[in-house]
Amino acid sequence: MRYPEMRLLLGFLIVAHLGEAAGAMTCFAGNATYPLCADEAACGGGSCTATVGCYCEDPPTQCLPTAADGCDSSTNPPTPCCPEGLFWFPDLQCCSEEFYCDPQCSANEVCAFASGQALCQCNNTFYLPANRSHIVPTVDCRSDVMTVSISKCLLERFQYSASNMHLLENNRTECSGVTYVDIVNNERILFKQVPIQNGWCGTTFSLYDGMMTYTNALYIPPDLDRPIIISSALNMSFSCTYNMTMQTSLQTVLRPLIRTVTPPDVNGAGSAQAIMVAYTDEAFTTPYQAGYELTVGSPFYIGIMTTFADGDNFTLRAERCVAAPSNASYDTNGVDLITDGCLLNQDVNTQYVTNGEYLEVRFKMDAFVFQDMPEVYIRCDVRLCKKQTPDVCKCSSS
Repeated sequence: MRYPEMRLLLGFLIVAHLGEAAGAMTCFAGNATYPLCADEAACGGGSCTATVGCYCEDPPTQCLPTAADGCDSSTNPPTPCCPEGLFWFPDLQCCSEEFYCDPQCSANEVCAFASGQALCQCNNTFYLPANRSHIVPTVDCRSDVMTVSISKCLLERFQYSASNMHLLENNRTECSGVTYVDIVNNERILFKQVPIQNGWCGTTFSLYDGMMTYTNALYIPPDLDRPIIISSALNMSFSCTYNMTMQTSLQTVLRPLIRTVTPPDVNGAGSAQAIMVAYTDEAFTTPYQAGYELTVGSPFYIGIMTTFADGDNFTLRAERCVAAPSNASYDTNGVDLITDGCLLNQDVNTQYVTNGEYLEVRFKMDAFVFQDMPEVYIRCDVRLCKKQTPDVCKCSSS
């Protein structure tokens, strides 16, 4: 989310703030008031403690430490390493007159010194033109996971507790899902990943007109640590919709044999993938390599897989497979191997290993050639089917 009318003001503030730290960071060299702890002549040997900071032994005055003197700003609360007005710089392991955040803050944050260290904090002035209607998550739909994302600082602008955001159903350990923070387009974004699996921590799915939709919801509570609560909790539903039909093809059994086809997204929501591979062995473990020669009549094995993750509710079924002498879509000179999910009793010997039972289709066939044509192409239509019957020749609800 961007607010052009704030650009000039924020640009000036950020440049002014970072101008002092733009050059190389340097250690404060020490003076008569604050000598170096390691300077035996001026300090008589110094050390740091977690409660009082760094002091000389003789005379007992504050001194400037290095890491060797026991300063550790990573403790909680941090050791007060440096005197007032100086800042501990971890990379140089010394006190400096300047501070800056590493890594640098995003466009909607400012670098501030807090809890004894430089931290990136949300800059609420960045969101002055915003209102609560701008709090809208974005959903990325993939075949195995849906990822919902939302601006961390936008939530904090309206005093929501971004760190306590969770799925609506959150009474099991696994419901925490995968949550992480990343910088996207120079803005700090919260991401939560949810597996494509019906029943996983409140995820539901529905079927309609050849489409399947997975739905869950985010719960974002207000920040209850503030003296005044200005926002009500948010319950934000999100979903991903997928087309249940796919098409994949085997390029040729004598050339590169793996081909992946991604059908167009449904309403820009998501897509599933199907991959076809030819194997040399009945264990389906050794793919054919480019240039491998087949003998007519010898067996080979075809596997069709999908990366779609919900194997508890869906299986993969080959609806139609055709072998043809060209790569044209269903060449009229081709031979049907599978129609309506069933093997055809034709001259080409084809046998199922599995179809419509798991998220992988497997079948065996004997190699053949078309008259005066050196290549054979195999193309299949496959479908995700709702699990209701073990009969591979039927797909009761798809």
